[in-house]
Amino acid sequence: MRGLGRALTLALCACTGTTGTVKLDLATAPGSRVLDAVDKLRLTITNPHQVIEAGRTAAGFDLALDLDASGVSGLVIVEGFDAAGSLVACGQSPRFPLAAINAHIVIYMAPPRSIGLAPYGRNEPRISPG
Repeated sequence: MRGLGRALTLALCACTGTTGTVKLDLATAPGSRVLDAVDKLRLTITNPHQVIEAGRTAAGFDLALDLDASGVSGLVIVEGFDAAGSLVACGQSPRFPLAAINAHIVIYMAPPRSIGLAPYGRNEPRISPG
């Protein structure tokens, strides 16, 4: 995650008093500098719907959400905007349960409607069933 800081977190709390933290990191294609132009990040949780925005500071971005650990599934959408307000990078997590868990999710960021190489490859062979 080039120059954005690493403070993207979701704090989850269940009514039983147990809590969890989901740490979000952003990744790009090898050699991509798409995140360098990002001045504002928008983080959207789909269920329950919640949106938070933060501008870039000298330390990067600091976004944190406190959510009820309801057990429903949702996903995270991350959008990056430049100084003019144009969308220059976006990414989305897979669906995951909002529960009192500790997790680390890496969201692949790229320019809108683009295709690029994944930042990580699979080292082990894939085995097909049958």
